[in-house]
This record gives sequence, C-alpha cells and structure tokens, in this order.
Amino acid sequence: MSYEHLNSFERKAIYYRHNSGESYRSIGRLLNRHHTTIMREVKRNKPPYYTYFDESAEDLAVERKKKPRHAKKFSNKTLYQHVVHKLQEGWSPDAIAGRLKKNHPNDKGKCVSHETIYQWVIKDYQVGGELYKALPKRHKKRKKQRKYGDLRGKIKNRVSIHERPDIVEKRSRIGDWEGDLVEGKKGSGYIVTHVD
Repeated sequence: MSYEHLNSFERKAIYYRHNSGESYRSIGRLLNRHHTTIMREVKRNKPPYYTYFDESAEDLAVERKKKPRHAKKFSNKTLYQHVVHKLQEGWSPDAIAGRLKKNHPNDKGKCVSHETIYQWVIKDYQVGGELYKALPKRHKKRKKQRKYGDLRGKIKNRVSIHERPDIVEKRSRIGDWEGDLVEGKKGSGYIVTHVD
C-alpha cells in the first residue's frame, strides 16, 4: 500500500484529540493510520513550548513539500563533496549512488540517488559551474527520458485489433497475422511472436 501524506482534516482530528489527552494509538485507529505516523506528525510540527496546532502544522508541511529532496541532501556538505570527488574521478552518477548504497545500507544520510546527483549537476551548471564536464557524456542538460508507455499506439498506419474483419475470428483462411514484440531486461534481447 502506498503512503499518503496527512491532510488538513486528519491534522484537525489530531489537534483536538491529542490536546485532549488521547493516545497516539487511539488517534491512529480512528484515522486508520499507524500510531507512529501520528507521533511523528506531532513531534515534527509541534512548536517548542507550545501545543500541537493543526493550522501551523499544515503550513509547515506545505513549506517542506516545496523544498525538493535533492536540496535537503545538498546541505550535507560532506556527502556533496564526496559525490563531486567521485564525479571528477570519472565515476558515473549511477555508480556513485550504487556504491554509497552498498557501503551504507542502513544510513540514508550517507546515501544519495543517481537522480539527485544529476539534479546537483544541473544546479551547478545553472550558476555557471562546470561539474557537467565530469559526467561521462558531458551533457549540460539531460535528455528527457522516454517511457515505454509513451511508445504505445505510435506505429504508423497501424490498425487496432478491434477493427479487424469478422472473418478473422472464424480462422478459416491463411494470412491474418498477429504480431507482438517484448523487450527483456536492458541488453538481454527481444522476443517476437507471429501467429497466423
């Protein structure tokens, strides 16, 4: 099940129930959330020396969403300098991210994704830096990745299987072909099937 952020209605319920002394577990059951989610919400958004307040918690959550994840990692200067050093040694962002994950499997503060590294390179370029020159292919900007879903329905002059003649369903003649192409894991090859 994918995680969904708390909404303003849930924060309002937490405000009333937490401040009336209700437990995190009880609030979690009411909202169909894990009790640690409620506890983190209160600890993260409760101002010092004051009680939890839903409106200020909502404002803080909105501000956090505006700040991209790569910017949060960027503030970790040791991690950033390590990444820059590895780029200058000729490592690719994928290799750097993979090695960090392997060396620090349980410490997210010492790990970074390849996407974040690319965002750092782009950010550096935007302020006049030349970190992009350390990339293996040296692109100032990344090409937009094409997703496989974007390729569907792009065959020129194709005819949908739903528009084929009724006689094809009878399978009484030769020459009515159906074809399919499946790509395996990158670099492993393709499988083509043709059925008459």
